[in-house]
Amino acid sequence: MFSTEAPTGKVATALHIGPYERLGDTHKAIRGWAAANQISFAGKSREIYGDWTEDAAKLETRIEYLLT
Repeated sequence: MFSTEAPTGKVATALHIGPYERLGDTHKAIRGWAAANQISFAGKSREIYGDWTEDAAKLETRIEYLLT
């Protein structure tokens, strides 16, 4: 077991549903939304993985970008 410290604050977040190979698409969508809305990131992001399933179409990953 290990511990980690996560930064706190407001985040831009999206739920990616589908295979991990497509996570880049969701990251790109968040960055596009931020650019269109003049939102700045604080340089930190994280992916929070949901429960494992053999069906890649049902995998869930929460993506968060810390905002400035």
